[in-house]
Amino acid sequence: MTGSDWHKDHPLESKATGTVTLANWQETRAYGLRNLEKIVRDLIVVNAERIRPLSVDRDYAINELPSVTALCAHDALDGLLVLSGDRIRYEHYANGMTPSSLHSCQSTTKTIANLLAGRALVDGALDLEAPVERYIAEIGGGFRGRSVADVLAMNVRHEFDEIAGYAGDRTIFDDEESSIGWLPSSITAMNRREFIASLEGGNEDGSNVNRSGEAFYATTNTDLAAWIVERATGTPLQQAVREVIHEVGGENPVYMGVDRVGVPIVGAGLVMTLRDFGRYGMLLGSGGLGVSGEIVGGGPGFVQRTRDEGTVRLPVEGFSYVYSSYASRWGLGHAGWGGQWIWADPDSDTVIAVHGGLMGENPADPGYAGLMVEMTIEVVEYMRRDR
Repeated sequence: MTGSDWHKDHPLESKATGTVTLANWQETRAYGLRNLEKIVRDLIVVNAERIRPLSVDRDYAINELPSVTALCAHDALDGLLVLSGDRIRYEHYANGMTPSSLHSCQSTTKTIANLLAGRALVDGALDLEAPVERYIAEIGGGFRGRSVADVLAMNVRHEFDEIAGYAGDRTIFDDEESSIGWLPSSITAMNRREFIASLEGGNEDGSNVNRSGEAFYATTNTDLAAWIVERATGTPLQQAVREVIHEVGGENPVYMGVDRVGVPIVGAGLVMTLRDFGRYGMLLGSGGLGVSGEIVGGGPGFVQRTRDEGTVRLPVEGFSYVYSSYASRWGLGHAGWGGQWIWADPDSDTVIAVHGGLMGENPADPGYAGLMVEMTIEVVEYMRRDR
């Protein structure tokens, strides 16, 4: 794949043309992110039994915030939504997207593990200090000996360096993508959990201790965390994920990618509209209080723990990685490959949802990421004053 290939977009054409496939969709990344449910191999779909109502109550001052103006001027932005409670305070679409357009949410999906782990902790089913092998006896050297809390904090140094894989040796990276279902199954025979269990330690001495103090980011950690919760609770992961998505109360179908044996890709699988993404942010910010009144997370107390207990740094001042989430004094949430973002600030009852379609060589472009963080801080501080 050449450098120029990363910059290709694709017309919003019918899938029947056959020009965008599982093998090449990442060469036309923006199109792929807007149409992933038509491309990937295996998915489940949830049509919520109850819809969480939203009302439109525009706050035009948000449009004048400098960081909002800057982000909305970026060619990669597909949509930006700001909710205050159940009110749509700001909404912007670009690149042909509309309120009914589906879009991949990528790694923002990881926050589902925050909900699942939080619920398991509240129920007394999960021990954060237990080594991974207490729950996953078959786990390999990449995670053996590390605690459940380490996995949830991206605090493990195994051999799969996901960020470096974008630009370096793609052998293991392509195995990873194939195990998720984002590249052809011919690349590897491993399903998602077989791939995770196959990893070894990543330090020169073969150990897996993360000595950097910063998150060693890898989607494998999150999918392992979900596997651990499944073993700890006895609830099949697909059932637990379906329950979470139903409690979002989406007005459109919500898709979740699964591997070849049907295991949900909690690390990156959500596909939903921007408004339903905002509804998901409401669920996250409340600790899992769903549209039916059921709680599918750890509740407000665990949300506060997430905000207070992070010690593993992210490369953004004031942000840490803990319980499968980014956390800071401005709230909690997560970024996603290609320009996605979800953020919830319980203090002002604000949710910020972003869909993006970055086409540069780096799907985590630092300039774009900086704009999202600046926008988040400015919007949250504005919404707190507004209260």
